[in-house]
Amino acid sequence: MKKILLLLNFLFFSVFYTQTVTTIPAIIPDDYTGVIKVIYNPGSGPMSTATNCYAHIGVKTGGVRWQCAPSWRSGLEKHKMVKNGSNWELTIDNMYSYFSGCAAPFQELDMVFNDGPAGTKEGKTSTGGDFFINISPASQLSVQFSTTSSSGIINAGSTVNLTANTTSTANIVLKKNGATVSSTSGTSITFSETLSVAGDYLYTVEATANGNTVSDTRNITIVSASEDQAKPNGIKEGVTYNSSDPTKLHLCLYAKDKNNVLPDNVFVIGDFNNWTASNAYQLKKDGNTGYWWIELSGIQPGVEYAYQYVVKIGNNTINISDPYATKVLHPNDQWEPSQNYPNLKPYPTKADGNYVAVFQTNKSQYSWSPQTLGFTKPNKNNLVIYEVWVHDFAPNKNLKSIIERLDYIKNLGVNAIELMPIAEFEGNVSWGYNPTHYFALDKAYGSENDLKKLVDEAHKRGIAVIMDMVFNHVTGSAPQAKLYWGTNNTAANNPWFNQMAPHGASVFQDWNHNFGPTRDLLRSALKYWIDEYKVDGYRMDISHGFCGENCSNRTDIVFDYYNNGVKAANNDAYFILEHWEEAPGERQNYINWGMLCWLNNTHSYEQTAMGWLHDGDSLDASNQDGWVTYCESHDEERNMFKAKTYGNGSTLRSTQGYTNRAPLNTAFNVLLNGPHMLWMFQELAYDYSILSNASGAAGNRTDPKPVPETLGWYTNSSRMNSYKKIAQTIQLRTRILPEVFEGNPINSDLGTGKAARSVIWGADDKRVFIVGNFNAPTDGSTYTGNVNVNLPLGNNWYDYFEDSNTALNAGTSIPLQPGELKIYTAKKLPLPVVPVSYDFLSTSNFSKSIDVKVYPTYVTDDLTIDTKETIRYIQLINMNGLTFTPSIINNKVQLGSIPSGMYILHIMLNNGNAKAFKIIKK
Repeated sequence: MKKILLLLNFLFFSVFYTQTVTTIPAIIPDDYTGVIKVIYNPGSGPMSTATNCYAHIGVKTGGVRWQCAPSWRSGLEKHKMVKNGSNWELTIDNMYSYFSGCAAPFQELDMVFNDGPAGTKEGKTSTGGDFFINISPASQLSVQFSTTSSSGIINAGSTVNLTANTTSTANIVLKKNGATVSSTSGTSITFSETLSVAGDYLYTVEATANGNTVSDTRNITIVSASEDQAKPNGIKEGVTYNSSDPTKLHLCLYAKDKNNVLPDNVFVIGDFNNWTASNAYQLKKDGNTGYWWIELSGIQPGVEYAYQYVVKIGNNTINISDPYATKVLHPNDQWEPSQNYPNLKPYPTKADGNYVAVFQTNKSQYSWSPQTLGFTKPNKNNLVIYEVWVHDFAPNKNLKSIIERLDYIKNLGVNAIELMPIAEFEGNVSWGYNPTHYFALDKAYGSENDLKKLVDEAHKRGIAVIMDMVFNHVTGSAPQAKLYWGTNNTAANNPWFNQMAPHGASVFQDWNHNFGPTRDLLRSALKYWIDEYKVDGYRMDISHGFCGENCSNRTDIVFDYYNNGVKAANNDAYFILEHWEEAPGERQNYINWGMLCWLNNTHSYEQTAMGWLHDGDSLDASNQDGWVTYCESHDEERNMFKAKTYGNGSTLRSTQGYTNRAPLNTAFNVLLNGPHMLWMFQELAYDYSILSNASGAAGNRTDPKPVPETLGWYTNSSRMNSYKKIAQTIQLRTRILPEVFEGNPINSDLGTGKAARSVIWGADDKRVFIVGNFNAPTDGSTYTGNVNVNLPLGNNWYDYFEDSNTALNAGTSIPLQPGELKIYTAKKLPLPVVPVSYDFLSTSNFSKSIDVKVYPTYVTDDLTIDTKETIRYIQLINMNGLTFTPSIINNKVQLGSIPSGMYILHIMLNNGNAKAFKIIKK
């Protein structure tokens, strides 16, 4: 269960209010250095009752929006607005001084509004987007309609009010569908008329001066009644591509409320129609079914098109993305490192600042390897899973980094990787348990082909790939939530969601799993990732939340997703449930039918890691088929942080003490019965608290943490000795004797308070005896010292870790030091050779042979890059994954405006080489 998420801004509105932003002057030229007054009218929206108003404001420069913006709800005095009647006003004396950290010229003012650091209210456009105020080039005549001018969809009989302004005196002509309706000479023109006839109206304003003519347009639509026509056979929700004609496709959306009330109209807007709602792009309704559809033609094959749906319900219009989109764009994408997704389609300038979907016909297909096409999944009860948060696994924080480090994971011996949620989530840095779209890979981690290559390369190494999926909830920016929204939650007529969660894991918007379209969406998502990306199964977050208005038929829902989603795509795929609330026998029933369930026995492993052996440290629960157990996961405290902080004696609390103990703790999980899991870096005795941040200081549980690669752990003998011994332990199970561990142990002694614990597997010459001493060193207060154990009767024994040809007799007494792990086998087995150091910088896209120096690395304002090579570009990436591109003049990097903190400085040279440095900005 994830109770805290990184992104706090998740209030969205589907009942919209007339909110406008105007400026004085009405048109701002890009050389203007005078006073600008920003006037915000909150209409009847949430900010109309606010007692404070702050402008969250930035600029577009160099084609990138939201530059020089403050942190959300920063409450800075310079952004505080003054109330004037019903409006809020902000005075900017000189925009280039106000946004001094951004390079001129500016192209746009970008803004939304809020009621301050302790507030909850927001002010956005009528469609829930951002306000963008154009800044015109000063070198040329400009004309534009005011932001308060009528636009978009209006009802028949409504009055159209238009105002346009110019940057200098000109002859101004206003046209409607090409015919002149008004003209004047000056710097502005106004016009009003009433429209009663359904149709699409294009208003054009033209300004002419000194032989130069410029123009601006406004589209207004008086909608016709929606056409009623059954959708063609084979048309599914989302995009249905035409297999014989790549210039055509169908779009389909479900929109009907809980009371069976249909919207009045549904339109599609996008790159193909200048982002304009018009009758020509109105979707047809399929009777009262709730399905709306349209066929698009004239599509250019291979080109990505962005689009949204515009849903008209009474006097309100709601812009939403496609719930079935396999790729979405968001303005926040600009803050994602460009190397993670090169050549990403820019967010459309005419979109409203919310999610937009993307379609592409004739998309090239990935060429899968024979190993993937013929991949045999490891036995589900012999899984040793490696859980990974992509963001924190390596400094580059992307899927490519995992691909480059797959041999590290393979050498560890695990036979599955579990990726924490990678479907589109809010923000750029998140654990991913705040999803918005279920079919789209989050671009913070890379491209679709990056994920496919990761799966392919993992399969080549015998490693399955499992995705963590979040079907309990979505955030308020998910399209289904936005479509029917109340004040602070989904509206009562929203059929997709429960108003109150019927279980104890309420997070964000709780899905109603008894609603047919919800079930259709989630089943389709389960099939999609297996079909499209060849993943091998899922870990289902908060599966006990798969309920309707109550949880009486939860078992039916779980089986529906398993049988008609997962198994319909691949009969052997894994389905792992995080199921903490259950009816009697519910979880065992799932296991009996082939699923797996998480079992949290981490308290016991915290106790054994610390060397405190008393009630509550039994390991028996971790020794059973069907249950995925683990020493630690992303939700629990790290075992070795507990040992470092609270261990039994100073020796155990030392780095050497707890890195020596990590293999013992891990072995008595991964070598017990059933499937097991490691949380990434467990093999390195990771010892930073779950409540630390990227620098290792106090933080939040979902904060990024220090990355071993930047800490030098992959060449540290203590850390790598732990890795080596754990790797040799796991490989015994997954590679050397998998058939033994796919069965059941012969005997186990794992109970509470025991210093010596053991388990015996196999028969005849495949017997394995695992034993360890969980006592603390002698400087502990209790439970200390060596223990002696006798080797089991029945055969001679070989010390697995000693790699010796000398056999020990059955019954031999073996002394075990505190924290020592021993494994004995009935016949001599090869001890795997495991690397004891890794240098990923030299094996990835960075080279240490380049003659580049950087100084100082602890910097206040400027640092110098000393190299004879020509620098192509530089990038700074902080520990949260945010990317900065500072100015560089004569090899001096200007960092004065960059926030304080630790960064990786990436330097790309013209010769194709690159190098990375760690720097600290004071």
